[in-house]
Amino acid sequence: MPFTYKCREAQRLCLIARNTTHGMSRLSEYHIWKGIKKRCNPKYKLRFKRYAGRNITMAKEWVNNFPAFLACVGPRPSPQHSIERLDNNGNYEPGNVIWATAKQQNRNSSRNHVIEFDGR
Repeated sequence: MPFTYKCREAQRLCLIARNTTHGMSRLSEYHIWKGIKKRCNPKYKLRFKRYAGRNITMAKEWVNNFPAFLACVGPRPSPQHSIERLDNNGNYEPGNVIWATAKQQNRNSSRNHVIEFDGR
């Protein structure tokens, strides 16, 4: 018996529902989350020395759970904000990540050196 339009539409909707986990893959936060996962993966050679090579990891509860990541860090305040680790040697985990602008992030770079002059 050939499929009718309604059967095909029902199959299509079932397929979409089965393959949709959270429906947020178009959010910029989702792409940032994927970038974090990539950088923390030891197989990612491009930035290995700066992330996985320094044993910087992503919180276990975030690795395969984008909604948990988003619930913890909240929505991105603006397109000028990206994810920032407060402790540059720490992991991507609750309490150590915030949204920050490039100007804010430049103050927290591992390449920065604090110089004191006249007690300041």
